[in-house]
Amino acid sequence: MLEELEKYLQARRYLIVLDDVWSLNLWQQISRVRPNGRNGSRVMLTTRMGEVASFQFGITNHVFELKSLRENEAWTLFCMKAFPSNLGQCPPYLDSLARNLAEKCKGSPLAIVTLGEDYLIRRNRLIRLWMAEGFVEPVNGATPEVIAERYLMELISRGLLQVTKRNESGRPQAFKMHDILQELAVSISETENFVAISNRKEAVVEDSSGIRRLSIVAKNKEMKARKGISQLRSLFVFAVDEISKSSFNRLPSGFKLLTVMDLQDAPINQLPSEIVNLFNLRYLNLTITQVKELPKSIGELFNLQSLFLKETQIQELPPGIVKLKNLRHLIVYRFNIKGTDYDRWVSMRVPSDIFLMENLQVLTFAEAGDTFIKNLSKMTQLKRLCFANVKEANEKDLCFSLGKTSLLRYLMAMSCDEKERLKMDELVKAPPCLEKLVLAGKLEKIPHWFNSLQNLTCLRLHWSRLKEDFLAHIQALPNLGRITLVNAYEGERLCFHEGFQQLKILRIQKFPELKEIVINKGVMPVLPELNIRECQKFVNYHMVGKVYLSSKSLFEGCFE
Repeated sequence: MLEELEKYLQARRYLIVLDDVWSLNLWQQISRVRPNGRNGSRVMLTTRMGEVASFQFGITNHVFELKSLRENEAWTLFCMKAFPSNLGQCPPYLDSLARNLAEKCKGSPLAIVTLGEDYLIRRNRLIRLWMAEGFVEPVNGATPEVIAERYLMELISRGLLQVTKRNESGRPQAFKMHDILQELAVSISETENFVAISNRKEAVVEDSSGIRRLSIVAKNKEMKARKGISQLRSLFVFAVDEISKSSFNRLPSGFKLLTVMDLQDAPINQLPSEIVNLFNLRYLNLTITQVKELPKSIGELFNLQSLFLKETQIQELPPGIVKLKNLRHLIVYRFNIKGTDYDRWVSMRVPSDIFLMENLQVLTFAEAGDTFIKNLSKMTQLKRLCFANVKEANEKDLCFSLGKTSLLRYLMAMSCDEKERLKMDELVKAPPCLEKLVLAGKLEKIPHWFNSLQNLTCLRLHWSRLKEDFLAHIQALPNLGRITLVNAYEGERLCFHEGFQQLKILRIQKFPELKEIVINKGVMPVLPELNIRECQKFVNYHMVGKVYLSSKSLFEGCFE
């Protein structure tokens, strides 16, 4: 990339802008490719670091120091950035804290506009943390997840959270808190002794009596629990650099009252043995860690509600996990980077009697055996279900079980291999609340119950290799907003005759024989993204009328 940049800049007059530079390393990289021609080119950078501003860059340089703003100017800028939804006016109840925070910036406009950090917050993660912390008040007739989502929507409506991603139906999926609001939240939390944040090498504070929630930035080989934090209820660990990720290998111990342990992306390879003594633990997140196994006595964590094992080294769940009668969310899967496109997702072996966990609402991504499929009908609280290893012979039991899962909103079913037929025709009617459907495996035809998917917003068909034109079976679905098709059709021509009125994303990949796509007038009127990949014989894209496409239109690996 650097070589390409150097070639591009040769013989050109250019302006390079580097914003908020924190070290000289970036300049050293840029200087390698910056042509030495005397054609009036310029490099401009902004920085808050004195050593960067005073560095002799080997070229003629001029330093322009921003003058500090007057107190009233600094306050006005601060409020504009912190409270845009309130017309730049600070709410009275935040006035004192906001002014203290603004004063720390010492009138520097750059410091004011770059306060804090942007951290992406996923909806489900936040809701489950609130539940584990006990922040969600019980309401008759509504689940804690529903109540927590109401809280979330209120925070959004008040401008305290900014939505960064929505799903096909417009439901918020991810958020961030504005930098300055995040600083205010941290300041309030520390003042109220709600949370302690530590980023020192030892990653714990000496005088920490009364701390209930601790967020640790790990920078050394291990953390040691010191006296004074025996009352801790929630622990979050973040590894901030590759050094800490490679050297950190032990967890602190001694936290008897923990209800939340969030270790996502922390560089650990084993859990402390005493974790099974954390009777109050409700939330355990080991996502993207190197943990290889769970304790055999994991079933002792009777109050556990959420367990996340995404992209760990764990391959099988211990039998004792079925004792977790209060578990609501169990997410277990990893990726096989050496696998084919079909088996890139790796399911996890689960106990055959996992159906005893009747309160499970989320189960993904389980390796299904015959017993598992037969007893799915007993897991009536499931709302999200993903499983693999389905065989053609499982059709009757599978369809009977799915017919009992009336609350299901997300379903992914994957055959045992790409050649195995995925048969689901005996299902009389699909779960009425189904919003997302993923089928991976060979289909002889589109199941008859597709026309009942009135709430479906997302459809993914992988390796279906359908021979018949299947679009007529899904064109009338009123809420379908996203379609992903991977090796799903063996025909030469796709014709979108009508319908698809809400479709926003259409992705087509690995259609070996596809030569032509036709879209009739009035079809897909709101489609902003069309993505066609690896369709080597594709040569013609024909629209009758207009389809409004954004810059996300892509034709990759097509056109022989």
